[in-house]
Amino acid sequence: MPLNLFDIAVNNIPQYQTQYDAQPDAVKNKVAIITANLSFSINMGMEALLNMLKDRWKNKFECCAEANGMSLDDFSKLSLDRQTVLICAIMSVKNKIFGVRRVDFSNRFEDGLKFNYLALNMNIAEGHAIYGEYCVIIRLPHSVNNVTLKYDSLKHYYNNRNEFDEVTCHNDLLPLSNVNLLLHDKFQSHFESETLDNLKFMIEEDSDPIEVITTCKILGFDIQAVIITYKEYKKIVELNKKRLRDHDENEVIQNYIKLQFELRRRGINLVFRDMVIKND
Repeated sequence: MPLNLFDIAVNNIPQYQTQYDAQPDAVKNKVAIITANLSFSINMGMEALLNMLKDRWKNKFECCAEANGMSLDDFSKLSLDRQTVLICAIMSVKNKIFGVRRVDFSNRFEDGLKFNYLALNMNIAEGHAIYGEYCVIIRLPHSVNNVTLKYDSLKHYYNNRNEFDEVTCHNDLLPLSNVNLLLHDKFQSHFESETLDNLKFMIEEDSDPIEVITTCKILGFDIQAVIITYKEYKKIVELNKKRLRDHDENEVIQNYIKLQFELRRRGINLVFRDMVIKND
């Protein structure tokens, strides 16, 4: 029987709250400042971003169901083995292991196939680059069912045999409204000893960031900024030089032009480290 993720998160509040209440005011003040400056992101490829700008973000299950001509409800009725085969078919070879785990994780919880996963960010002009070329900063719709998990659901809670650590995962859940408690728990020793600037950097550069799980629909209009890796930007620059020199209408460049147009039309900044392309 699938479990209710939010109920698990709510039940964890007292133990985290007790630990947090015992902290000195100086620590609580740091936690409050950090919490007030959080942002949320999803990483994706250019094609997925263009599709999101037209409509909304669609998770792997929605995309897979559509590709196979079925509704998400019909997809959810397939066996786990069949879901896994179909999900892995739309993923790269190196990421197939995460397809196996995503099917397993999602089916453990009510509405799990509707979950959207975001990473917690500290600085809107940086974002996480570890999950893909385009880091999309999201204005997350308010919902009482938004949940935070201390680590990446697919990396931290599975071993090399794809066995799930249910107890640890469940203990690491809190509602998003209590993310201050989770931040303190994860970085407790650093909140006691580090400056605010160092704390912001540590959270931003966290290789296994706090994950936000939500069933909210995330629309193109919820995008606040788009951050690309410098490597991706340099690739686009070189392809554009080739296009101008050889009159080669490369598909990547055509999509990038479309992306710039859509972002400019919406007043969304295109950002990468140490540089901002303003779209006023």
